[in-house]
Amino acid sequence: MHLQENQTLKNLSTMRLGGITRYYTELHSHEDVVAANAWAKENNVELRVIGGGSNIFFDDSGFSGLIAVCKLKGIEIVDDTDRSTTITAAAGENWDDLVGFCVARNLSGIETLSLIPGSVGAAPVQNIGAYGQQLADSFVELEAYDVTNSQMVKLAKDDCNFGYRSSQFKGINVQRYIITSVTLILSKTPTLKPPFYKDIEQFFTGKHMPVDTSPKHIREAVLYIRRNKLPDPAVVANNGSFFKLPIVTAEHLAEIRKKWPDLPADTVDDGKLKVRTGWILEKLGYKGYRHPNGMGTFDNQAMVVVNYSAESSKDLLDFVDQIKSDVHKETGITLENEPELIK
Repeated sequence: MHLQENQTLKNLSTMRLGGITRYYTELHSHEDVVAANAWAKENNVELRVIGGGSNIFFDDSGFSGLIAVCKLKGIEIVDDTDRSTTITAAAGENWDDLVGFCVARNLSGIETLSLIPGSVGAAPVQNIGAYGQQLADSFVELEAYDVTNSQMVKLAKDDCNFGYRSSQFKGINVQRYIITSVTLILSKTPTLKPPFYKDIEQFFTGKHMPVDTSPKHIREAVLYIRRNKLPDPAVVANNGSFFKLPIVTAEHLAEIRKKWPDLPADTVDDGKLKVRTGWILEKLGYKGYRHPNGMGTFDNQAMVVVNYSAESSKDLLDFVDQIKSDVHKETGITLENEPELIK
């Protein structure tokens, strides 16, 4: 483990904001993982392991502990049957590279999760999902280093408490497990059936193609959609969709629809409904909005908060608070952030 001191955090988050971390290292092996945890305990400092930085942002005050970037690599087929293939990928692998690996082998289960930024190890934390698929649907198990007990463990799907953009690796357990690999089972027949989400259906219509359920063509559709609707974080600083889609009761939705009858929503468990936040933000004038402090929203997607020229996380937080206040005033909905603030 190679330890560095007083490194900037701006380059470790795709929002490109934040102060200085007191200590910094990279994890290239399981030995590095063990060493980083041991060093942090010995020196009584907080350890935070991160991936590509697409779902975090840092405070201006910096971080007084040890930031460790997971760089573990490797993708392996561990089982193959007539119906499915099981794949284990190291936590430091790029998520979209893994999707491409699976689709190239005509494997279905995660093709709509194409181009979601970040690393494989971060995917279970958020239980990433899009266009009718989520990580939990293909998840088998993960391997992680249990910081509390100083040992490697394997956690099955039932151990992870997956929910909508959530898992047991958030909240009080955010620092307990250092995920080192993820194992998924993919189907050799398409898992998605029409009708697809509207954007995907429109892609096939626009290309004058028959609706095709093959992983290759679904991935092609999602890549086209995301590249046209979302900014590349390597070019424009952002964390992707900044807000979770709120889940409300039917009664609450009925109240909102007195003002906006066309507000779209999708039914989820227990009869509750998931509201399309981007639609609300557009109604409030936040699509392509520019704030004087350098923050704003993307021209093609109001859900994406963009750092156009801001230099502090305070600018981001002030802008996000403004959006939340306006949404709550008009709808009674309290928006929640998807990316985590580390400080």
